[in-house]
Amino acid sequence: MALAALGIVVPTIAAIYEFLVKGRKRLGYRVQMDTTANDVGETAAPGALGELSKDGVALVDPSIVLLRIENTGRTNIDEHDYAVRDDDHAGIRVSFPGRRVVGVVVTELSDENLRSSLGGLTVRDDLVELPKVPMNRHDHYKLLAALDSADGTKKTDGAYPDPMVVGTIKGGVGGGRIIETRSRLGTSKRAMALIAFLAVLVVAQSVVFFRSSDELPIDCASGRLAIGGSTAFEPVVREAARSYQDACTAAEFDFEMRGSGEGLLSLDKAGEGAEMLAFSDGEKPDGMPGLVARPIAFVLFTLVVNADTGVRDLKAEQIRRLYRGEITNWKQIGGRDEAVRLISRNPGSGTRAAFQRRVLDGLREPGSNSDIAVIRILGRPAGWCDAPATRPKTCCAP
Repeated sequence: MALAALGIVVPTIAAIYEFLVKGRKRLGYRVQMDTTANDVGETAAPGALGELSKDGVALVDPSIVLLRIENTGRTNIDEHDYAVRDDDHAGIRVSFPGRRVVGVVVTELSDENLRSSLGGLTVRDDLVELPKVPMNRHDHYKLLAALDSADGTKKTDGAYPDPMVVGTIKGGVGGGRIIETRSRLGTSKRAMALIAFLAVLVVAQSVVFFRSSDELPIDCASGRLAIGGSTAFEPVVREAARSYQDACTAAEFDFEMRGSGEGLLSLDKAGEGAEMLAFSDGEKPDGMPGLVARPIAFVLFTLVVNADTGVRDLKAEQIRRLYRGEITNWKQIGGRDEAVRLISRNPGSGTRAAFQRRVLDGLREPGSNSDIAVIRILGRPAGWCDAPATRPKTCCAP
C-alpha cells in the first residue's frame, strides 16, 4: 500500500513542480561564446579580425560575445511582462564589466515576427539595452557583440568578468524570473534521477504484487456466515456479500431474510459465538439482552395512499384514527366515497414494528383490517396492487 501511494504521490509532485513552478513565465539568457579577437598565434592573414576598429581607431583588446535570449517557460511573454517602468524603452540590460560595447548585430531569429520588435536595440558604454520583445513559447534570438577594453589597456590574460543581466528585470518577468540557462545535449540529471526512482518503484511494486497475488488480503476473513433479518435490507446485503467474496474468496454466506423480528429471534436463540448476523430496520425489542445493536444506516418510512381515494395529505392523528378503525370511509376526511382498506407489512416486519411504535403510539394494528389485507396481497403476483383489473380501489400502505 505504501509503495502504491508513492507511485501516485511522486508523479503528482513532479507534475506540480513542472507546471506550477517551472511553468511560470521565464526569460533565459545564455552566453554561447565569449572570446578574444586578438591574434594570439602566427596567423599569416588575420584579415578583418585583425582590423576591428571604432571610428577608424583600431580596438586595443577586441573580444566577441554571442548571446542567446530565449523564452524558457511554458507561457508566452508579452511586452507588458517585463519588470521595468512603462516609460523605460529597455526590457533587458546586459552588462559587460571591464569592457565597452563597440557594436551589436542580431544574428538569428526563431521567428521573423521578432524582427520588428528588435528595432529599439541600443548600446551605451558597457551596456546592451534590449527592447521589450514579445516572445511565444520556445522563441529565441541571438546577438553578436563586438567589445573592447573599457580603460584602453590590453589584458595580459585576456580574461574579463562574465556578462550579466542588470536592472530591475533581474527580479522577475510577469510573475516569473529571468535565469541563466545552459546548453543541454541530453536528458538532465534531475530527470534521469526521477526516471530511475520511478523505475525502482515500479519494480518494487511488481515484486510485492507477484509475491502476494496468491495470498488473501490481510483484512479478509474466511468461513461461513449466516445472515438473516429484514427483507428491506436483502438486496443491499446480497450485493455487499458478493463484493466481499470477490476480494475474499474463502468467505461464504447463507441468507435467511424473512423479516427483522425473525432474524433477531434466530440470532438471540443462537447465543454467544454464533457465526450469524441479523439486519433489522427497527429497534431491538426488549427481552434480548444478549444482542448488541450496531446502527449502520438511517431508514426513511412513508405512507402511500392510492390516488383514487382523493386524499392527498394525512395528519398524524388521522393516520392513528384510520388504524384504530374510527375512519372507515375516505369521505370522512375529505376524500371520495370509498371504503378504507389498509395494507401493511407482515407482523414480524421491522418496518411494521417501527410504524406501530412511532406513529401508532405503540398500539398494534387491528388484525381484522390490515392483517386480512396482507394475507390477500401475499401470494399474489408482483405488481398485483398496481393492476387496474385487480387492484383494490382504496389502499393505504406503509
